[in-house]
Amino acid sequence: MTTNYYTADTHFSHALMLSPTACNRPFADVRDMDEFLIRAWNAVVKPDDVVYHLGDFSMGLHDGDRVRSMFARLMGRKILVLGNHDYQRQNRNPPGYRLARVGPAADTATGDYRRGPARFP
Repeated sequence: MTTNYYTADTHFSHALMLSPTACNRPFADVRDMDEFLIRAWNAVVKPDDVVYHLGDFSMGLHDGDRVRSMFARLMGRKILVLGNHDYQRQNRNPPGYRLARVGPAADTATGDYRRGPARFP
């Protein structure tokens, strides 16, 4: 059975997330943070599941190979609603995202509910 998951603001490779003046995530560096996030994601999400990521997947998009590698390691079919940190430049998609990209908003039918995930940075 396929399960739908919703998440946002993972901020892979975003060093500011480690700063005490921002999120103060408890990791030695962004690689430790990224590896933890990948392990936590894959502990829950199965290959046939669908994950709606509602923006700000990563930061530091200058390293397209790293972004592609992290994204490929995450389980499930990933649908990304682009956030302000998901662009290499304004209105230009990031390198290497292999996903069913939705754009700034999406409609999903889940059982008896209609959900419309959206991102407003």
